[in-house]
Amino acid sequence: MSINVRGLKAGDIMHVSGIVAQTMAHIDFSLFKKEEGDEEKQDGSAVGFHVMQVLLQHSREETWAWLASMANMTVEEFNEQELSAVTEVIDAITKDPGAKDFFSRLRSLISGSALKSYKPDSGGQTK
Repeated sequence: MSINVRGLKAGDIMHVSGIVAQTMAHIDFSLFKKEEGDEEKQDGSAVGFHVMQVLLQHSREETWAWLASMANMTVEEFNEQELSAVTEVIDAITKDPGAKDFFSRLRSLISGSALKSYKPDSGGQTK
């Protein structure tokens, strides 16, 4: 099976950051930066996969809707896909050439004040 996964877009940052804001206590932010003396830095794929795991565990409905959107499907259509569709979409997101930048910018937004009034169902709009 092959899912047509769209690339990450600007609007995804606000949508995902709103979801992440609800689950921040569970995210390992040490993955986002290289500490002095570290030999290796986590790449965008590892960071993205970690964030997706947390989102699915702690903000399931909003995350599921976003994954369906990434697969160019409605939630109902996504629900009818084979189980491998979920990992295929997550894998495509984490391998997106812009994933590292996306998740780095997401981290910046999470600590910003814009998220304090963000509602996941608002289409990326703040109050």
